[in-house]
Amino acid sequence: MIKKLLPVFVAVVGAACVYLALLPAPKETPEPVDPVSLKLDALNTSRVASLGTEDFESSLSDRTSDRFPDIELLDHRGRKVRFYSDLVQDRCVCVIYFYTRCTGSCPGTTRLVKKLRKEMADQFSNDEFLFISLTLEPDVDTPGELREYMDANGIEDDENLPDWVYATGDYEEIDNLRRSLGIYDLDPVIDADKTEHASILTFGNDRTDRWAALPVGMDFEQLKSAMTRIVGENPRQRYASVVQYREESLARYEASRGLIGNSTTSDRQNTGVEDDKNELRQQPVRQDIKSPVKDTFQLRTSHKVSQR
Repeated sequence: MIKKLLPVFVAVVGAACVYLALLPAPKETPEPVDPVSLKLDALNTSRVASLGTEDFESSLSDRTSDRFPDIELLDHRGRKVRFYSDLVQDRCVCVIYFYTRCTGSCPGTTRLVKKLRKEMADQFSNDEFLFISLTLEPDVDTPGELREYMDANGIEDDENLPDWVYATGDYEEIDNLRRSLGIYDLDPVIDADKTEHASILTFGNDRTDRWAALPVGMDFEQLKSAMTRIVGENPRQRYASVVQYREESLARYEASRGLIGNSTTSDRQNTGVEDDKNELRQQPVRQDIKSPVKDTFQLRTSHKVSQR
């Protein structure tokens, strides 16, 4: 019986497959366009385009980087480089401490920096911004180990993205450099814990002498905005993400009021949302604020310091 029914079954299945193949593909339903979001996007684009692109004046004396030892490093390509003269001098940089055997904070920090690298490509060219990852275990992390770590984490040398250098060197020299960057804890027990230093991003613009450090655990958009605010070479680089973040905050505010996508302009006006948004937009993006680098650069690596 089964042998007799098998050809019939095969024929039915074949006919069904042919029928399904001949059916027209279902039409994709386009997502509804949110007029509020479109308006915010247009406003943000207009405001960013109005920002200048002329570089700020350079700081020629008494730079924060004067305290950085110009130690010799060996990068993931096997090249000998000097920390300051080859990597930092007159550039925008972000310094990250890590080690390849780290399984705690390092993987999350690496993922975040990869995302930052792509975001920074919108405002900075390949040679304008440099990410520098320095190992906390130079005795273990050879250039070959660094290259394997990069490959394992999908980090490539991409000319369309800001450059990213992984480097190793002498343990004492790298440790002294870490301290000169302000990445240390007053408690020697805490300071001896390498994981305390692998979740801090230290970034700055050597040419304009503006530096800061922030934990990787903070909100990504705020972190990106703060970074571009500090290292930006010109008003557009420095304030573009600030403008964008403000507009995104306004959109989130409107969404929290239940007004995006399901209300009319009169509804928004009646609830006062448009007035609130216009008041926020009218607040100028200040371009005259200077960072008190000399007073605030000595930042600690652990929140525990500020708690004591």
